[in-house]
Amino acid sequence: MNTTYLRPLIVILLTVCFVTAIGPVDAQPAPATQAAQIGFFGVNTYFTGLERNTRDGESGVTSLIAAGRELGVDWAREELSWGNLERQGRGVWTWEPFDSRLRATAEAGYGIIGMLLTTPAWARVADCSARINRYAASGVRADDFWCPPADPQDFATYVRTVVERYDGDGVDDAPGSPRVAVWQIWNEPNAWETWPGTPAEYAAILEAGYAAAKSADSSAIVATAGVYVFDGSWRDNIGHGDGLRFLDEVFAARPVPGAALMPWRSIPTCRRSRPISPVSTVR
Repeated sequence: MNTTYLRPLIVILLTVCFVTAIGPVDAQPAPATQAAQIGFFGVNTYFTGLERNTRDGESGVTSLIAAGRELGVDWAREELSWGNLERQGRGVWTWEPFDSRLRATAEAGYGIIGMLLTTPAWARVADCSARINRYAASGVRADDFWCPPADPQDFATYVRTVVERYDGDGVDDAPGSPRVAVWQIWNEPNAWETWPGTPAEYAAILEAGYAAAKSADSSAIVATAGVYVFDGSWRDNIGHGDGLRFLDEVFAARPVPGAALMPWRSIPTCRRSRPISPVSTVR
C-alpha cells in the first residue's frame, strides 16, 4: 500500500432520523448538480436498501428522494452491500436497484456517501456460524452477512469494482454516471452485531479497501466505518466496545486513512436514537 496517500482525515458525519411520511412531494423537474462540498447536514437515507422494495416501492422511493431535497438535505448515506451485489457468486454482479436509485439520488442533487460492507456467503470466514452465535446466550447475535471476509483481497476486488462504477467519470460507469464522492469501509465494527471479528481483521480490510478505492478513484474521500463513542474506554465483554478503544487497536495493527466517529446522544423527536457529530478535519 502506498502510504504517501495516508493523510489522516476525520470525516465525522451528522446522522439524523429520516422522515418517511411527510405527504405528497412533487418530483424535481430537471436533474440538479450533485452537492460537492461536504457540510454539516446529511441523512442515513438508505434509498438503495432492498427492504424498500416491499415497504415503499419505486414510487415511494421517488417520493422520499424528493422529500429529502425539500427538507434541505444535501448528502445521502447509502449502503452498497457486497452481500447483495455479488450474492450469486464471484464475478456475478446484480446492479439493480443500486444503479437506478443512485442515479435518481444524484439527479436530485444529493452528494452521496457510500458504505462498503457485508460479505456474501461464498467469501465469509469459515467459522462464521460459530462467531455469530458466540454471545447468543447474552442476547447478542449477528446476521451471517456481517461476518468478515476470509480474504481481504476479495473485499478489495469488490471495493474497486463498485468505486469504479460510481466514480462519475464516464468510463465503466453505471447508467447516468452517478458520483459517490465519499466512501466508508463498513459500519459500526465496534459492535459484534455488525462485525463479529477483531480489530486486526477490520484493519486488514480497511487497508485493502482503501488502496482499492483510491486505485479506482484517486479523488474520492475514503474513511473508516462510523464507530459509536461513549467515553473512550467502555467495553462490556459481550462483543461491544467504545469506538475510540476499537480504533486504537485498529491503528496499532495497520496504518489507516481516516476515522469516522459518532458520539452518541438521543433525539427525542425520533423513533430511535441516532448518533450525531460535527464535521472536522485534522492535518
